[in-house]
Amino acid sequence: MWGGGGGGGGDNVDVDLYLSVSCINYVSDQAEYLAQDGLNNIDAANANLASATGENIRIAVVDSGIDSSHTEFNQRTILGSDFASSSGGYGTDDHGHGTHVAGIIAAQKNNYGMRGVAYAAQLYSYRVANDAGSLTALNTDAG
Repeated sequence: MWGGGGGGGGDNVDVDLYLSVSCINYVSDQAEYLAQDGLNNIDAANANLASATGENIRIAVVDSGIDSSHTEFNQRTILGSDFASSSGGYGTDDHGHGTHVAGIIAAQKNNYGMRGVAYAAQLYSYRVANDAGSLTALNTDAG
């Protein structure tokens, strides 16, 4: 939560009050913002106001892949590689974990669903998990 100074209680600020007073011009997507609990915990609204949106930042997700057809990544280019020799390649995620992680990081800010911390970042999917979610590409020293 937010607050000034250290110490005990009384530093918590009501989320709805904070959003409606401090960031009313910026957080017009309150439902989308609040759909991801973590955004509030790290005060992402103020970070975004200070231009920390992920723009011009490249973020790699090394996981089970990113489902590029997911609505939170609609019309976005996701580059990468499939190191696990999965059936679908790097634009898919049969397990779902990598897509979940990518959503927390960079789901679109579009007044739908939720949005990510760095919603304007360029995503790279480096798939190291097979279709079942096993990290097969990391099973060897070479991997």
